[in-house]
Amino acid sequence: MEAPSPKRTAWPLVAVVLVSLLAHAPCLSWGFFADDCGHQLVLSGTIDHESMRPWNLYDFGEAPGPGDPTYEVGGLPWWTPAEWKVRFFRPVASISLWLDHALYGSWAPGYHLSGLLWFGAILVAAHALYRALGLSPRAALLATLFVGLEDGAVFSVGWPANRNSVMEVLFLTLAALAVARKAPLVLALLLALGAALSKESGVVAFALVGLLLLRRSSGAARPVLGVSLAAGLALAFVGWLVWQGYGANSRFYPEPWDETGLYLKRMVVLVPNGLVALAAPYAPDLIFVFPELTLPLTLFCLGLLAAALPLAWPRVRAHPAAAFLLGWVALTLLPQSGAPISDRLLLAPMVGAAGLFAIFLDAVRTEDAPARGVRVFAWALLLSLTVLSGGALLVRGAAFGPMARGMREAILSAEVGPPEVGRRDAILLNTPSEMATLSPLTVWMAHSDDEDVRFWALQLGRRAVTWTRTAPNAFELRSEGEPFCNGPIEAVFLSAPPAFSPGERFRTALFDVEVVEVDDDGLRTIRVELPDDADNPRFRFLAWRDGALRAVPPPAVGETFKLAEANALFPMIP
Repeated sequence: MEAPSPKRTAWPLVAVVLVSLLAHAPCLSWGFFADDCGHQLVLSGTIDHESMRPWNLYDFGEAPGPGDPTYEVGGLPWWTPAEWKVRFFRPVASISLWLDHALYGSWAPGYHLSGLLWFGAILVAAHALYRALGLSPRAALLATLFVGLEDGAVFSVGWPANRNSVMEVLFLTLAALAVARKAPLVLALLLALGAALSKESGVVAFALVGLLLLRRSSGAARPVLGVSLAAGLALAFVGWLVWQGYGANSRFYPEPWDETGLYLKRMVVLVPNGLVALAAPYAPDLIFVFPELTLPLTLFCLGLLAAALPLAWPRVRAHPAAAFLLGWVALTLLPQSGAPISDRLLLAPMVGAAGLFAIFLDAVRTEDAPARGVRVFAWALLLSLTVLSGGALLVRGAAFGPMARGMREAILSAEVGPPEVGRRDAILLNTPSEMATLSPLTVWMAHSDDEDVRFWALQLGRRAVTWTRTAPNAFELRSEGEPFCNGPIEAVFLSAPPAFSPGERFRTALFDVEVVEVDDDGLRTIRVELPDDADNPRFRFLAWRDGALRAVPPPAVGETFKLAEANALFPMIP
């Protein structure tokens, strides 16, 4: 019998890759968003950041002090404690963005195009890995399609600043493929190092290499040296990161050895919600935006898993690759508990899960007279992983473009006054979105030629406030809604749960803040003291009104203004 030609065997994979890239193509219209702006400023040499460099774009540094450029321009909000830090060492992801800048300059679609090409490389590598692990041609192709249409990958692929996740998954997959194809161990370990240098959670690549070394051995012929070497390199890498001061001291990124309770709590929520999100177009980001949904959604996901696993696992476990793929899911999912729950954390686990899904569907197809419930579940899973997930991917990709533009325009709409005034300090009384105003100065600098503007947030949230002028250069701000500093993005700049005491003082390069009132819920009232009269035209007090950050004149001494809660910029973005 004549063997199929390479062209005949290659075209289905080409079709799967093209369909997947087309489903992600709406990201080409997004433009730069959030951290992208800071990266652009560093890559272009516009700013000389204390720790961020073109080859190290994810090292956001430690809490700055007087004299530090970040402190002097209000780069971090007033409630940032002295022990705060967010320092990630991701040179592989950084260099990929540096290369993009060399190719495209500030042309954002080029960065999105690079993300698509890297994702295409992941799909080709994943297909090769599935075949090397023993999946049938049909199952390998299905698994690759499932990865390509995973709706949760929309931000990992499309958002340049999330390039770290894409590079991590590419090197994870290549490292595993090297072992599966019995390439020299040193190549597999170098590729595993590439995953760790793309994103910290990529250090699990060394464990995956060890698992595959054990899997391909038999009896007493265990590859002790290779496994020991992989484990030793993983420990050495983590030790080096700690020695160099990398890591985070932020409520947004709890580390398991510093905040074990919070880390484990997030893990308990992430595992069931994340597993369901791998199989269905379900966004666990709902829990991040609406924390009150944590318990009902987690219980619902646990119920789904309890119903699905007895149907699926008996048909999967006999496959030689099942244990390794299950280990892949566990090893890549659990480290993600160090970040708030989001489906953008699930690209790496999806590579393993997609293989398991495909093995199950292949087993049902070849099974003699499977039970009706099994057949229904198999069809539902196939529909969910293709039509529903692919549709959700297209919708989310198309919807995020207007969202990204809206968040940029929210900052650029700020009524900061004419350049003739000179230095202007824009003081945010409330905002339409915490995410949009996470780093307003970098957005402004990346998109505006007006270099004499600085942004200073009194809050990042939408809270209604009562604004009372107590002196020519001082005023009190009282939250009439949620207490200050308890928002999900505001927590980025906290190193511990917010705990304020009356009389406690904070200092920025522009103003001092004193805690006035704390109730049972948290920080209620602050007093702000400016270096000059609040009526000075250099001060621009901004509040969200009629779709823009409008300038609001300060009240007269002794008077009080009430500012209504700002309308949400977008419903699913905090």
